[in-house]
Amino acid sequence: VPVVCQNGVDLGATVDNGNYGGSIDPDVFTDPSGQSWLLWKSDGNHIGLGQTSIWSVPLTSFLVPVGGANPSPLLSDDQSWQRGIIEGPNMYFRPASGGGGTYFLFYSGGSFGTSTYAIGWATCSGPSGPCSDGTTSNPLLTSSGGMSGPGGPDVYTLPSGQPVTAFAAWYGTTIGYMSSGFRPMYLADLTFDTSISPPTPCLTLDPAGGSTPAASPTCSPAPPNSSYWLVASDGGIFTFGNAGFFGSAGSLPLISPVVGMTPTASKDGYWLVASDGGIFTYGDAAFHGSMGGKPLNAPVVGMAAMPDGGGYWLVASDGGIFSFGDAAFHGSMGGTPLNKPIVGMAATNDGLGYWLVASDGGIFSFGDAAFHGSMGGIPLNRPIVGMAAGSNALGYWMVASDGGIFDFGDAGFYGSVGGTPLNRPAVGMAATPDGHGYWIAASDGGIFTYGDANFYGSTGGTVLNKPVVGTASAS
Repeated sequence: VPVVCQNGVDLGATVDNGNYGGSIDPDVFTDPSGQSWLLWKSDGNHIGLGQTSIWSVPLTSFLVPVGGANPSPLLSDDQSWQRGIIEGPNMYFRPASGGGGTYFLFYSGGSFGTSTYAIGWATCSGPSGPCSDGTTSNPLLTSSGGMSGPGGPDVYTLPSGQPVTAFAAWYGTTIGYMSSGFRPMYLADLTFDTSISPPTPCLTLDPAGGSTPAASPTCSPAPPNSSYWLVASDGGIFTFGNAGFFGSAGSLPLISPVVGMTPTASKDGYWLVASDGGIFTYGDAAFHGSMGGKPLNAPVVGMAAMPDGGGYWLVASDGGIFSFGDAAFHGSMGGTPLNKPIVGMAATNDGLGYWLVASDGGIFSFGDAAFHGSMGGIPLNRPIVGMAAGSNALGYWMVASDGGIFDFGDAGFYGSVGGTPLNRPAVGMAATPDGHGYWIAASDGGIFTYGDANFYGSTGGTVLNKPVVGTASAS
């Protein structure tokens, strides 16, 4: 009979609480108070019993069951999709912003050797239950996205605060070891729909190796200010929330690396710009010309678009401006000696002006872009890498490579990662449509959210072909 062992001690006899077929799939959960609990599955299906259950018991500091504590039943199989088996428990506590929080129990249902094996969830009043099954009709994650029979969920939290779920699934549609199938580990971002109570979990599997992203049936449309893109230097595009994917240059041989992106006003398309001034258009982003193939005094470092999508500007590191379509030329720093190179630009909301920002935080304003201040001449811990304008063009932010934020005009300060150790440097930022928040992106695709900018996933912790070089709001 399968048993749970700890330091050579048979815990099966301690926690089995009767003849339920043995105790398997142990998992230790530590609650917010620091109390640890053992969760496991009674293996009733192993001996032909008609029901399987998930249990818990408090543990001592030596991780053995507290003397005299009776196991608590948390959940039993009672849904048709579970096919008489629930197993692989894992508990996660999601704190609430105003205090308290919700206990989530994630588990597997069905037989792991089938395509119907799936991941379910329940909410619990605490580690000892009772728990209420949240998957009354559909599992949380089923066979999809190039994998079959996902199960064995295990939630952990990244340094950024983003919860991630690791689980196993059969690769493709070949199921069973005897059929030469294999079960690699997958990772999925764990998010929650907070518009209902209790919050509903959602697992979104990041596409890997060309597979199709898989999403839970419970995944709902992204809440406001939660959609954004990341772009890598190879032109690869990563979408989050309800940001649309309209294509990428990720599989194309590039003459020069991509250095940034700009979305159309409708958010139904975007432009990518390379350091040689080449332009790549996707969705409803129209091509109005480029500097690709033309000699440049300095490489292009960024771009901005007209609000009507009828034109755009490119900016080079020497402050040179190249305008295309109905984007008018309002001046540049090309030919003027600069203390530090230009690293980015932003346009006013009427398209009649723009700002340029240098790596020392110097600001150069043209057209109707008003000057609201700069960091030029002020010592910085790290160089500036990008900027974003407020929704009414009466202010702007700068972001440094350490994630520090500098706000000017009526652009509010909502927080930064300045002073916090980062796995990779920040490379850019994007503001929410109402200007009451912003995202900061790191070169590994890590996302840091502030104000009303919501987190809806990242590539932090994911192996990338090339580093991320920018982000843009799709909200």
